[in-house]
Amino acid sequence: MRKLFSKMLLPVLSCGSIFVSAQTSPWTIYDTVNSPLPENSVRCITVDAQNRKWIGTDHGLAVFDDVSWTIYDTSNSGLSDNYVRSLSFDEQGRAWIGTFVSGIDIFDGTTWTNYSTANSGIGADYVRAIAFDTSGKAWIGTINGLSVFDGNTWYTYTMANSPLLSNNIACITIDANDEKFFGTINGGLYDLLDTTFSVYTIATTGIPDNSAMAVALDSAGNRWYGSAAAGLEVHYEAGNLWSWFNTTNSAIASNAITALVIDDQQTKYMGSMQSGLLTFRFPANWSYYDTLNSPMPDGYVQAVAKDSSGYIWVGTREGGLVRLDESALNNVAEITENNLLNIYPNPVRAGEPVFLNGVQQQDIIRIIDMKGSVAEIFSGGENILRTSGLHAGIYFVEIISAYGRPPLRAKLILQ
Repeated sequence: MRKLFSKMLLPVLSCGSIFVSAQTSPWTIYDTVNSPLPENSVRCITVDAQNRKWIGTDHGLAVFDDVSWTIYDTSNSGLSDNYVRSLSFDEQGRAWIGTFVSGIDIFDGTTWTNYSTANSGIGADYVRAIAFDTSGKAWIGTINGLSVFDGNTWYTYTMANSPLLSNNIACITIDANDEKFFGTINGGLYDLLDTTFSVYTIATTGIPDNSAMAVALDSAGNRWYGSAAAGLEVHYEAGNLWSWFNTTNSAIASNAITALVIDDQQTKYMGSMQSGLLTFRFPANWSYYDTLNSPMPDGYVQAVAKDSSGYIWVGTREGGLVRLDESALNNVAEITENNLLNIYPNPVRAGEPVFLNGVQQQDIIRIIDMKGSVAEIFSGGENILRTSGLHAGIYFVEIISAYGRPPLRAKLILQ
C-alpha cells in the first residue's frame, strides 16, 4: 500500500522528494477469517444501550462488545432462522430480530419467542423493518403489508384494506408524536398518523422514485429516504416540500442507496450498491469511501450504524464488517481558525490543481489519505498542488515550516 500511494503522489509536485510513513489505520475489518463473524454478508446492524453491536448475517446473529463475540444461530439458540434481515430494540431492551422465512424472534437475554404466520397475525414471514411507537407497539414492515402488534393483538395494513399501493414494506421510522414514515418497493412513500395515510408517488408528488430502501429523521423532523435508483429523497417538515439529491444535481457518488443513518451532528451516512459508504454534511459536503480510495473490502454496503463511541459500523455484501474511526482520519492536529490553510478551490474534481496559500521556500507538504498513509513533499516554495493520480475522497493537507512557523492545516475534498 505504501509503495502504491507513493507512486500515486509522484506527479503531484514536480520538485523535491517524497517520504511516506505508515500511520495507525482508522479502519478495522472483521470477517470470517480474522474474527468469529459467522458470515461475510452483513445484512443489518443495530447498537444496543450497552453499546454492543448486534449484527445480522446470512448465517446467524453476532453480538460484539468491542472485545468479545457471542454468536446465535439455529443450532445453539432459539433463533428460528439464520437469515437475519432486521434488528431493533424495544423499551424493555429486548431484541426483535426479523428473519427471512420465520417471522420475528424476540430475545430478552434468556428467553426466545417467535411470531410467524403459523402462530400469529403477522403479515408475512419475511420481515424487512421494525420500529416502536411511544406506547410500545411494534410496527413491522413485511413483504405482505405493515403489521402492528401491541403485545396481544395483531393488525396488518395491506393494499386490500388501506391506501397502500404496494404490500412490500422496506423501511420504517417513527417520530416522537407517533407519526410513522415508511417506504415501499414500487408503491411510494407514506406518512401514517393515527389511521390517516398520506401517499407520495412519482405521479402525485413528482418524487423521482416510488421505492425507498431506508428512511431516517433529522433533528428538524425532515424525512430522508434512500432510494435504490434515484439517490436521496427529502421530505421537509416545513412547507411539506420535497427535494432530492442524485448524481446529476449533486456530488453524491451513487444513486443506489441501501442504508441510511443520521447522527447527532446531522451527518448522513449511507450505504450504496457500488460506491461503498457515502457521507453528507450540510450544506454540500459529500464524500465516499470505496474499494479504490479506502480499505473498504467491498463497495456494496448493506447496513450502516453509529455507536455511542462515535465509530461507524458498515456491513458489506461480501467483505464482512467494517469499523471506521472518522476521528483518526485526521492524523494531523486539530484544524482551527489560527492554523487554517487556505486551499482553493475546495472541493475540487480529482485530477485538477489546487492553490495553497502561505507556502514558503523549504516548506514540507504532508498529505494524509483515508488509509492512514502519509506523503511528505518538499515544496520548493511552489503553491500549486496537482491532484493528478488521486482518487475522489477526503485528504488532510499540512504545511510544515522550516522556519519555526506553526503548521497550517486543512481538509481537502476531491470529488
